[in-house]
Amino acid sequence: SAGLTGKTLGLDPAKETHEWPMYKSQSGKRMLLRDMYEGKKVLGEGSFATVTRVVRRSDGEAFALKLVDKARTAEATMREEIGVMAALGRHPHIVGLVETFETKGAWALVLDLATGGEVFDRICEEGPYSERSAAALVREVAEALDHVHSKSIAHCDLKPENLLLASKAADAPVRVCDFGLAGFFGRRHAGRRGTVTYMAPEIFASKEFTF
Repeated sequence: SAGLTGKTLGLDPAKETHEWPMYKSQSGKRMLLRDMYEGKKVLGEGSFATVTRVVRRSDGEAFALKLVDKARTAEATMREEIGVMAALGRHPHIVGLVETFETKGAWALVLDLATGGEVFDRICEEGPYSERSAAALVREVAEALDHVHSKSIAHCDLKPENLLLASKAADAPVRVCDFGLAGFFGRRHAGRRGTVTYMAPEIFASKEFTF
């Protein structure tokens, strides 16, 4: 869920810039993002977006703000991701979408905050899960996917890097994130979707794949 750096995009959550006045897409009403959220810390950066920890000024609740560069992301792709997350709603084992904004150069997604890091990093740093811990984690992922599939949606990129821990606690619940490659059942999508090293052989071998 990381992407283009704030510096490259010209966005700095700690300062006012010409991009900070954003429009609330749900109603079209002009809303100043800086008046609603205060930027605290960059959590991740990549090629297309940056994720920053923000605090909602009205109640002090913390969220993750994902800023996506329009120049590097097709509008149809972004609209589909937002549509998928809106359809999913809120779930204890999914990083949910709180609200969305739009500027001339970027989309902004306010998401549930998970502070425990990736399951991938947890495995690399602490070693494999015990059978008991792995069973608990897989159960929570299965509950998340059951909800996803009940909405006729396929995630298409499930991997340890897209499983976040809600906190640093040893028994922190897991949350599935990054629905950038997800899609609704029955819609035809050109090419393969997913990360090559995690793809099932039959998907990787196929020239086309339909949900």
